[in-house]
Amino acid sequence: FLLGRIDDELRRAPADALRWFELYLAENPAGSLVQDAMGRTIELCRSTGRRPQAVAAAERYLAAYPEGPCRALAAAVLEEDPPDGR
Repeated sequence: FLLGRIDDELRRAPADALRWFELYLAENPAGSLVQDAMGRTIELCRSTGRRPQAVAAAERYLAAYPEGPCRALAAAVLEEDPPDGR
């Protein structure tokens, strides 16, 4: 998780940061930083133009944390890409 933050915040390397957050989520599905890693994944996918991944990450986040601090971000991603293609 920390390596993801370093790549995101200090190195400004979003693709590298995204890989670290995805690795954290895969290796620590019940970890204490899962909620934050999921939110950062949404942000990074959205900011790097990875729409399908951003939508999937937003859906997973809202399913797990419907009242979480990144709910507005997740909802915004889903509104940008309505399911019926409008």
